[in-house]
Amino acid sequence: VQQADVEELKFGSGRFTIRDEGVRLLAEIFCFLPSLKHLDLSSNRITSTGATALAAHMSHLQQLEWLDLSGNDIGEDGATAMNEKLAHLQQLKYLMFTANGTSTHVKKSLLNTLSNMENLSTVNFSTEMYSYYTYMYHLDVYNNKGSRLMIEMGAADIVTLANQLFSQVYKVELSCRGSVLYSVKAVEGETSHRVTLDLTCAGNIVDNIKALSVVLPVGH
Repeated sequence: VQQADVEELKFGSGRFTIRDEGVRLLAEIFCFLPSLKHLDLSSNRITSTGATALAAHMSHLQQLEWLDLSGNDIGEDGATAMNEKLAHLQQLKYLMFTANGTSTHVKKSLLNTLSNMENLSTVNFSTEMYSYYTYMYHLDVYNNKGSRLMIEMGAADIVTLANQLFSQVYKVELSCRGSVLYSVKAVEGETSHRVTLDLTCAGNIVDNIKALSVVLPVGH
């Protein structure tokens, strides 16, 4: 079998999903797809079984820049298996992991891995699939080299993820539709807090305030 010069693959549409068995077969030919840059496996009814098979062969995708696994049922075991192999995807820039039934603990482990990937710029960790009526929040995480990783999430995810991140990174900013709601930055080993609040931000004001009440330091 010869290598194929394929840069983009998308599977699944409505009732036509490849599920775990299809993902397993696909993963076994990754070694023949060295040029693959865009892989969309969203909404394909993939469980932890399929995710584990996918993870086992991901190291062959050295040029992969975009990976969409949203809308599946990968769960804790599948996400853990993926986490062990994601670091091999050094060209990855965008990861969609929306609505996959993973806990905050597993998301934290994933973020620990992803934050060290030099080219990764955006991750979506929302618990629900995005719709026109959903207000998406951005949690921008900066390391001490100035590199940014933008984490996209819904209002329900902010509380659980924000607290997990503040003790591990150099700076975090929470924003909605271009307006920064909150920013925290570590200076000389200590955490100093700078608040930028814009309540005209498009979105549900109640959700904004609930999120801020958790991440604001005592005394603000």
